[in-house]
Amino acid sequence: MKTDHSSNKGFPRKAKTKIPIINRTTVFIDGQNFYRTLHEIFPGKWPNLQRLMAYLRKGRLLHSVHYYDAIWPASPEFQSKREGQIRFQGALRHYGFKVWTKESKKVGEGGHTTVRGNIDVELAVDAMSLCSTGKIAELILFSADGDFSHMLNRIHFLYGVTTTVIGPDQYTSFELRNECNRFLSLEEIRDEFMEEGQPGTANIETKSQPTVL
Repeated sequence: MKTDHSSNKGFPRKAKTKIPIINRTTVFIDGQNFYRTLHEIFPGKWPNLQRLMAYLRKGRLLHSVHYYDAIWPASPEFQSKREGQIRFQGALRHYGFKVWTKESKKVGEGGHTTVRGNIDVELAVDAMSLCSTGKIAELILFSADGDFSHMLNRIHFLYGVTTTVIGPDQYTSFELRNECNRFLSLEEIRDEFMEEGQPGTANIETKSQPTVL
């Protein structure tokens, strides 16, 4: 017979406390919108990614943080912009962000070459898929784009997930504000993670993004 030599012999073992998965929060960041907005409303300042992640964890059981971005084409004329973008994405991964990317395309129009990149569909599909698992109680969306309003509507009414939008007061669309359960303005929370530009912190060297269409 196997002998129990533990000091609490005869007493029931304490059960491990399990945190209900329904209390988890996921974050989806519209990278192009996020980057452009921060540059326009907070000139000379950049996000401290470590502090941003700490803010997102505050008071929440964080499931995941996803960052979606269209990458500049691998062409000589866009090399410096592409390299800066890739370095920034490397910093995001370092601090625990899950980065999803899609190559932008060069398109000729009227003798001029433009760059088009859009990863909104991928973001919407992945957000819907994750929220459908029953593991998520809150979805936080960093964006000002009204195209995501229908996504928020479906996520809330189909899966019972609370939706929060973080965006700029002056640029966030009425449709997006109207559809989410809670809106937080970037202006109100900027001190949580914005600081004077430090290349070592944000690793951003470009001041533009591919045109979103």
